[in-house]
Amino acid sequence: MEPCLLAGSIIKRGQCKAIVCCVGENSSRGIKEGKLDTEKDTALQTKLENLEKQFIKYAFFSCILVLILIIIMLVVRISGDEPWYEVVFQQTMKSANMLVVLFVVVVPEGLPLTIGVSLAYTTGRMYSEDRILVKKLDAPEKMGEVNEILVGKTSTITTGDMKIGQFLCEDKQIKNTRKNTLLHCELSKTTIELIKESILFNCSARIEMNATTYVPVGNPTEVGLLKFLQDADIPVHLLIQQKLGRIKTLSPFSSFKKRSATVVQNPNRPGTITIYLKGAPEIILDMCSSIQSANGIVQLSPDLQEEIRKEVDHMASKPLRVISFAYFEMEEDQWNVQFEEAGKDFE
Repeated sequence: MEPCLLAGSIIKRGQCKAIVCCVGENSSRGIKEGKLDTEKDTALQTKLENLEKQFIKYAFFSCILVLILIIIMLVVRISGDEPWYEVVFQQTMKSANMLVVLFVVVVPEGLPLTIGVSLAYTTGRMYSEDRILVKKLDAPEKMGEVNEILVGKTSTITTGDMKIGQFLCEDKQIKNTRKNTLLHCELSKTTIELIKESILFNCSARIEMNATTYVPVGNPTEVGLLKFLQDADIPVHLLIQQKLGRIKTLSPFSSFKKRSATVVQNPNRPGTITIYLKGAPEIILDMCSSIQSANGIVQLSPDLQEEIRKEVDHMASKPLRVISFAYFEMEEDQWNVQFEEAGKDFE
């Protein structure tokens, strides 16, 4: 099988080398991951609690000191001409009230409230100036305690919202700078149709209806590809249904094969079976014998193949995750004969 190469797109494929430190029972494989302790007090909360305890201790000693002075003054007054029982009763009531007020005033009950207001003001500025929404006031402090962050192969923390950055097709390096780039990038009509088919028919993502629009749901990469077509006002929710009942067989993506394949009874070309491929450029390129150009299909010479590899490396260095598309067509009768002979060897 010698498919024809179409295009490449989105986010960089990273490479890494791993060192095996332990295996078997000494490894963490199969062990349930422990949850992060998000209820633990932050450093600020711990300092506030310690400060509050210190204030309480100082207030206690201050009250004892005042009490000693009051007792001394009481003894002095009793030694005077006034009846001792009246002096004791009056001084005890006044002193008790003063000690309670003194203890309550010294303890900083308003300190946590003051800190909370300050944090609320700070997080409010973070949202208004940097568009950073903080749901918990202690979250910035906890993030400030982080020393290392483990990220994915693209070295970024993302929400998985993929978007087509640029694509290579018909010897053109096209940047996706606007919603309808696909329909205004001087590609031939045949190539655009092949790109649409390659995305829609070799796709496990689905289209769901929300309150007002059709939303792609599923694998983030495939969702990004479907949104790329939607941005060009292509009725994805209708076209994707054309493959229903027409899929002959499929080979899902795996990290070992680094590509996926879907065999479809082509709805646009009756009597034709089309095999759509999608995967890593180095895998797809080695399987191709020709390439789609502005003048039609041309043979993929070694020089042209090397030029494409350089373009792919350039895209990957940005970094972009590069994905290639290819297709191969045959008569339906020919497919039936070859598939019956191949059996499960389609993989």
